[in-house]
Amino acid sequence: MQAIQSRRASELVDRSRLRTPGGVAEGAGLAHDAGNLLGALTLYSELLAMPGVLHEEYREFAGELRLLSERSWAMINRLVNHARAEQIETESEAIVLPEVVERSRGLLSRVAGRPVEVVYGAGAYERVDTSVEVAERILTNLVKNASEATTGAESIAVVVEGALEGARRRVKMTVRDQGCGMSAAAVERLMRAGGISSASGRGIGFCVVRELVAMSGGCLKVSSEMGQGTSISVEWYVAEVKVEPVQQAALAGGQI
Repeated sequence: MQAIQSRRASELVDRSRLRTPGGVAEGAGLAHDAGNLLGALTLYSELLAMPGVLHEEYREFAGELRLLSERSWAMINRLVNHARAEQIETESEAIVLPEVVERSRGLLSRVAGRPVEVVYGAGAYERVDTSVEVAERILTNLVKNASEATTGAESIAVVVEGALEGARRRVKMTVRDQGCGMSAAAVERLMRAGGISSASGRGIGFCVVRELVAMSGGCLKVSSEMGQGTSISVEWYVAEVKVEPVQQAALAGGQI
């Protein structure tokens, strides 16, 4: 485990040295130190997850620590690459959104400061073309924004369901709250590039969400009513099934 973490830290340092005069620059040092910290965090989370170390009701926290460490590694990688002034393309993979939600469920409850209701509708389990990292970051930011716009007594729900747009199917992930809501003008301001609706508790986190949705080819929608709450949805097209040439020939010959 320690060897793996040391290799990760070395990889970050090697990347951050590129295009920096004099070899090891400030970015390399920061990446190295961050790698050491995250390596320790991952190691401790592994130790805490071992049988007999924690009471059963607390072992889930060890898993959440590991999840946070993994996501932090990915973000540091992006920061190092960004410092190299290279264009970063998000790697797409066909993912199942309910699997992402279930993996993040404990963390979402901590972020919200209360249990988060989760609902899966028809079509929720169809695969979409985005990455686990992007979906997790969007979901976490939306739940955090919802928690800041509500009191502890008001519910927050995550709903994943299928949607239809013309002949193409989508999967929609929605975060709903029963908070103070926003006026039409506040929603319009929020959706503009650089817009922030701080009165409703939605600021830089929503800007991050908007950029991630655009980068991943998704569609962002906001519905809100003063005194009733807010629903923010992200939709992605269902991933197309790629058929290999051999399979295509077999299908044409009626063999499958």
